[in-house]
Amino acid sequence: MELRPKLRQASEKVFETTKSHLERIERERPIRRLAGAILLLLGFASSEAFVRIKIDQIDEKLKQRFKSEQNAKTVPAKLASAVLKVDKAPMGRTPQETARLDKAEVKRQELARTKEAIGRVNLSLTGYVDFLAHDIDKSHMAYAQTFKEFNPDRVPIKQDRTKHFIWHYTANPVPQGGSDIDLLIRGMANRAEGKDKNGKRLPDIHRCCAVNWAIGRDGVAYQLAPKDAKLRHDPPNDNLKTGVEVAALYQSDITTEQYESLAYLTLAITPPDVLQNAALFRSRVLGHGEDRTRWNAKHPGDRYDIKIDFNTEPSSWLRDKILDFVDVTPQLLTLPTSIK
Repeated sequence: MELRPKLRQASEKVFETTKSHLERIERERPIRRLAGAILLLLGFASSEAFVRIKIDQIDEKLKQRFKSEQNAKTVPAKLASAVLKVDKAPMGRTPQETARLDKAEVKRQELARTKEAIGRVNLSLTGYVDFLAHDIDKSHMAYAQTFKEFNPDRVPIKQDRTKHFIWHYTANPVPQGGSDIDLLIRGMANRAEGKDKNGKRLPDIHRCCAVNWAIGRDGVAYQLAPKDAKLRHDPPNDNLKTGVEVAALYQSDITTEQYESLAYLTLAITPPDVLQNAALFRSRVLGHGEDRTRWNAKHPGDRYDIKIDFNTEPSSWLRDKILDFVDVTPQLLTLPTSIK
């Protein structure tokens, strides 16, 4: 098919420019620059679909011309794919803008999956009693206590009265259908010591981290430390917080079964007076990301980094589920628990 005059002229110009700068292009490999130049030269086209077709034609022309030139090298194999990658962005939008929009869409979808999983949570008195009887596993606690980070008698944190219960997820790949709890214990206890942005060791920071509980992919709650032990997992003020880690790579990976176990565990360790006061409960039971965001807002310029596990929305959705359950099932407040 014969190219239109302007496209013919564009292909000639691209060829001459590409040939003269080929060695520099191969050394620096500015594939996106070359692709951008081609698109710029073809800017007179009014249709994105039309441009895509003509790019294929020009790319074929370039390959034929380079083959016929004795001293010209083969067009880099990535040229055509690079052009098409750039061309995927709709006209008038840069690839960077498209990437940002794609990332925002991924977050929106993940949040929707999280809301759906929490929405399926079905708490019942029978389920709560069964959780207390069968779904709390203490068999890994003795091993966890061999590490200073999990032992309240050895960890350098004041053991003050518990004020907050903090929800986390592990943000690590975990086996489906189960979890290697001993591996989780070792991984948390052996993290690098706290350092500032320049790599200097922070004073009075021991090796991190530890939590009181972990919830596996199977929904079982594993107790790793005494219920009110204060360990390093959400500084500052670790001396006031206990915590739990849910085995999941992302928030959207947490299953409905895990959310139900987390809700039952929260009910089991929260004092009845707190459960009966919605405002107090919402201030005491917090997601890690939610708590860190609040702290940084009150302390601008603080050295503590942003966390994304259990941000405000998923935390509030699950808290509401728990409070609704307490409202319709007041008898659960009288059920004894043997958790210490």
